[in-house]
Amino acid sequence: MVAALVLCLVACSYDGRAAVSSYTDFATYQSLVGPQAVIGFTEVPLYTTLSDEYSTLGVRFVDGDDRTQFDPGAYLKDNFGLEGGPNENRPAPIVLQFAGPLHSLGLDFPGVLRVELFSGSTSLGSSDHFGTSGPGHFGGVVSDTPFDRAIISRDWLKQAVYIDNLYVTPVPEPSMWALLVVGSGMACLLGRKRKTRLRYK
Repeated sequence: MVAALVLCLVACSYDGRAAVSSYTDFATYQSLVGPQAVIGFTEVPLYTTLSDEYSTLGVRFVDGDDRTQFDPGAYLKDNFGLEGGPNENRPAPIVLQFAGPLHSLGLDFPGVLRVELFSGSTSLGSSDHFGTSGPGHFGGVVSDTPFDRAIISRDWLKQAVYIDNLYVTPVPEPSMWALLVVGSGMACLLGRKRKTRLRYK
């Protein structure tokens, strides 16, 4: 068993690819990754072209043509979703940039899609082809190597991609990290002063 695991790790490192596991059952995915923030696209005005609207969760939409939509027949969770690009006659992926490294990403979606994960400009691997025609699917990916970018596409069909909900582990923006560090430092100093005061009372 140990020899098989070592052989697998050597093979994975040989081709430079991460092990990317795909899940179509939300409960199984959630049991592996724990609770995540849900982006339902109801938090912004309808027909918003997204960019930094979800940066507080560490997620940016960077290709500049992903637009929120309302469609009860397609987006079964809450009737709102996201279309990757306005033109169904050409590939229109959704490109996500994360403020820090992640190991998992989940999506509810109508139709079909595939998720490719990147660390910088290096592709770590991609998911299975998720879904079939029709609404109401889930796809989740878990990578053994952290990623900071994801491209969500259905480019084997040369069409736009749609997302109902997005499940992410919140990653604070760099400025938030700075605030957290300063806040932690202040809490430590105040705690020390309080202990010193108690000691001399």
